Amino acid sequence: MTAILLALLLAPNLSLDDAAAATRLDQLRRQFPMRAKATSIAELERLTVDAPAAPATGRALLWLGDLALQAGDHSGANTFYSRAAAFAGDEVQRLSLRGRGDVAIAEERFLDARRLYGQALPGAPPILQMELEQKYAAALRLFRRAVAAWLAWALVAVVLAWFAVRIRRGRGPLRPPLELVYVAPVYALLIVGCLGRDPSVLRALILCALGSMIVIAASGIAARRAPDRPLLHATLLALANLALFYAILYRANLLDTLLTTIGTIAPG
Repeated sequence: MTAILLALLLAPNLSLDDAAAATRLDQLRRQFPMRAKATSIAELERLTVDAPAAPATGRALLWLGDLALQAGDHSGANTFYSRAAAFAGDEVQRLSLRGRGDVAIAEERFLDARRLYGQALPGAPPILQMELEQKYAAALRLFRRAVAAWLAWALVAVVLAWFAVRIRRGRGPLRPPLELVYVAPVYALLIVGCLGRDPSVLRALILCALGSMIVIAASGIAARRAPDRPLLHATLLALANLALFYAILYRANLLDTLLTTIGTIAPG
């Protein structure tokens, strides 16, 4: 395989004209399912060298960007999409903007993604327009979720700090929180019930359990050291746990799964 890639990359420049470049790109498309992906990538890159100004090269660069994005190479994908933007043609320009928007989504630069999708929208054909409109709306939704997650972490930090202040200034007994005796077995049962299922759900559940027990432990100690203002104390404890669960579910990309599940089991 290495020898094949080297041969493709080191082969002499054939300086293809536009028609020959289009023919080669079409051949690569038809052969793609039957060949190693690395070989197809090397041949696409060779095409961009052999026909640097051909319209087919713009499409080859878009394809290379898609393959790089699928492989998690965000920098490489952005480079390919940006190079494609140098080629004439409204379709290539729109797909370049869409690709760079997809990279921005993958890198959690949601406002940049929304701007790029918006630039690609004017004059787009119906199917592409529908896709871009959906991604344009999704970028704003993801941005709002990201802001909410940061605010959730901030709320957890503030509540823990408030508990810490009450622990330090309180005068009550400093004893291990008995609340953990009750909540730990519940979380343990939930985790055991999740074993063998979706690994991302299991990881999120473990993080939620650990984080929640830390908050509950701090709350229990603070409540014994400073037993005044119980309603405020209980409210902040509940809010901190909810914020913690939201932030972890967001980071685990499980919010949509949770919302879909809730929508499925909800009556009506």
